[in-house]
Amino acid sequence: MDSTVAPRAASLIIVPGQLTLRTIRGRNGPFTVGRLTTHLGVFEVKDAELEQYPEGKYDGEFVIRYIYPKAYPAGGGMRFEIRANLDGMTLSGIDKLSRDEARGFASQDVDPLDGEASRREGWIAEQLDRGINVLITNSELVKTGLDLLEFPTIVLLQSGYHLYSLQQAERRSWRIGQKQPVKVIYLGSRPPRR
Repeated sequence: MDSTVAPRAASLIIVPGQLTLRTIRGRNGPFTVGRLTTHLGVFEVKDAELEQYPEGKYDGEFVIRYIYPKAYPAGGGMRFEIRANLDGMTLSGIDKLSRDEARGFASQDVDPLDGEASRREGWIAEQLDRGINVLITNSELVKTGLDLLEFPTIVLLQSGYHLYSLQQAERRSWRIGQKQPVKVIYLGSRPPRR
């Protein structure tokens, strides 16, 4: 059973630190996991945004949106970790991982495609086979792990407070292999709600 404590809204924390990235070879292909070491502690970072960086150690300044506990099934038991959700980062350099550092990452890290995203992707494929041409969903549910090539127009309403999540959700149709022009529409109200 996957459990996460919902984070409370708080101020962003900007800290210097080192982000160590490792590529794990899962049954659905490679995925990147990170470990952020700061004076506040050591945090696991799981985010699709990390995929763009090669494996290594990155020094820099990190903007932490929130820190939260995470538990998930692994190897016949449960794995518990403290995760950091990053809102941004400024990197200043990269070093290669030593063998010991590479081994320090859990080999049973859960492939994001094994979880919720793959179930949603399968459900979407079933709906497409049934002939749907409109998908109504929450931006939090589609922010990672999905390619929505069949839906080149995205209309966003009630975007929430997490700009990063919103940006990830709007990019689900702008994927490799997209052959149609993509349009993203933000709905709002006048005057703006407070």
